[in-house]
Amino acid sequence: MKRLLTGLFDIFFVLVLCFLTLLIPMLAQGKVIVGSGSATGIHYNFYLPTFLLTMLSLVSYLGFVLYQSEKELRKMIENIYSRDKMTYDDSKKK
Repeated sequence: MKRLLTGLFDIFFVLVLCFLTLLIPMLAQGKVIVGSGSATGIHYNFYLPTFLLTMLSLVSYLGFVLYQSEKELRKMIENIYSRDKMTYDDSKKK
């Protein structure tokens, strides 16, 4: 039950963060989503260099995290199975 509640909390926390991430720039421009009667609406600027730098940063970070996670997972598996093998070998000797 505790795992379920923790999972639900994590999901709603991320949803709220996503909502705020989208809402804050809209409010910062002082316009509402539907345009409030004006024909201008909301304008976002897209800068390719900034986008590429952000993507490069995200991909680099993801690559680093995956590399470190795999390395740690291999160590953990090696420790678990080497301990099981020692226990198995010790019980075999008796």
